[in-house]
Amino acid sequence: MRLIWIILGTVFQLGLAMFLFVTVAFSSAGIANLSNLSKFHITILAASPFGLPLICISVAGIVIYLYTVNAGSVYYWLYLVPLILSIIYFAYATYLN
Repeated sequence: MRLIWIILGTVFQLGLAMFLFVTVAFSSAGIANLSNLSKFHITILAASPFGLPLICISVAGIVIYLYTVNAGSVYYWLYLVPLILSIIYFAYATYLN
């Protein structure tokens, strides 16, 4: 694929990482403060503000690396991993709330 798609995808992933950090930090704190949750749910909510943005940054780095070694164009599907995990988190947060 072309370099412009790598740049645009990476910029989107970094922007998504910042958005997810802020959104997940406030939503998980709100859910943890308003409801009586088990230790397991609190651990997931506490790890999510750091885990989801870290996955976004990791995927951007992996795609850049795979582009530099000419791995093919299938690795562009990796950009969907943070989006799918974000949907899973928001469904989980909605379930807890």
